[in-house]
Amino acid sequence: MKPTVNLRGSPDTSQCPPLSLLALLGLGAALVAGAALRFGYSQDIEYKADQEWTFRKTQTTGRSEPWSWVGMPSSFGIPNPGFSDWVFIVPARLFRISSPPSLARFVAATNFLALLLLMAFAWRWVPADEREPWLWAAALLAVNPQAVIMHRCIWLQALLPIFSLGLLVAWWHRSRPAAALAWGLVGALIGQLHMTGFLYAFAFVAWTALFDRRSARWGLWLVGSILGAVPLLPWLVASWPFTLSRPVSDGGWRYVATLPYWQLWVSEPLAVGMPYHVQPHFTDYLAEPLWSGQPTYLVYGAYLGIIAVAAALAATAGLRLLRTWPGWMAAFIGRSSPSAFAQNAALWGYGLLLTLPGVTLHPHYLTVTFPLQYVWLTRLGLVHAEQPAMRRWARGLLAVLWLLQLVLSVVFLRYIHIHQGIPDGPFGTVYGAQPR
Repeated sequence: MKPTVNLRGSPDTSQCPPLSLLALLGLGAALVAGAALRFGYSQDIEYKADQEWTFRKTQTTGRSEPWSWVGMPSSFGIPNPGFSDWVFIVPARLFRISSPPSLARFVAATNFLALLLLMAFAWRWVPADEREPWLWAAALLAVNPQAVIMHRCIWLQALLPIFSLGLLVAWWHRSRPAAALAWGLVGALIGQLHMTGFLYAFAFVAWTALFDRRSARWGLWLVGSILGAVPLLPWLVASWPFTLSRPVSDGGWRYVATLPYWQLWVSEPLAVGMPYHVQPHFTDYLAEPLWSGQPTYLVYGAYLGIIAVAAALAATAGLRLLRTWPGWMAAFIGRSSPSAFAQNAALWGYGLLLTLPGVTLHPHYLTVTFPLQYVWLTRLGLVHAEQPAMRRWARGLLAVLWLLQLVLSVVFLRYIHIHQGIPDGPFGTVYGAQPR
């Protein structure tokens, strides 16, 4: 039985077909690789001022210093809400975490759990004819080098994926009372973890209110939002003087005209943003791995392969877009499916909210979109690929992309292990090589 597909809550998936043996093996391989990449080389974690602040808070709060409603200062100088510290402090006490590598393993475990829950969500609640792109998205997230770097890091943004997935699941079932309440609650909390979360949560509220407002139980959403906002009241009092003294925009309209959000939207799931992480040694990274001291340029070849795959996916999607151009407005909103509707709330709703103020964007501002960047990428190849040959072609491209990103991740971890990080770059010296 084909599930009922609409934009108002989840479809009936009581007759979900089982996954094929090949799909199960592929997902299993992705999970094994994802676990190895997140938990391997446990001493080779990024450990700079932000990480040191967070770890110190887990050890001193409630002991040598009191609990606080205010957290770490943000890049704008405005302090984060206290919830951004509590999400580290409470687990550290529960699991008796006493070292930075142990805290990083907690972060990795949380993100690995997010991958598992993403696969479960896709199989249980995404309509059968839309499910495959979500599973491919989870597989790519497992090995994407930029996701791996984030998922191993003691950083506020590194805990966003589990909250983002919770927000998505609650929103997906927004016609149900408990889910609507949870949607409001998680939406209020995710912004207290990182301020981009406020904009992201509002993007889903605005997108739903504009284009499918009857699908949600708005009264319960409001109750959940109020409950989640209670811890914000002391923070607002403490942060108000900082807010008044900070500019709203620092990028300017010339910067906005470069469409930075959508550049990052494309580059992150393709892993072509790696120069940001390995600067100023990207040229050396391209020559890796070395064999008997000689460069193999495997990374360079992997990037050429990724560019070729991206071009093939773009060409395939472009041809389909030409055939559906008369319905461009419906495609912009995402009326064709729940997946498209969710994807476009992040692609356009959050993108516009984050771009129009003119604030300089950083790659980690898109961490909150987990997993929708990757769903967008995989849907480029798989949506409307009805013919078996077209679907095999799309699957082949995504399999090649998965393998190439696995190569990049393995080589990157090996590179920072051998060189003890990137001391003169944004990654810094790995924790295991720092004096203690």
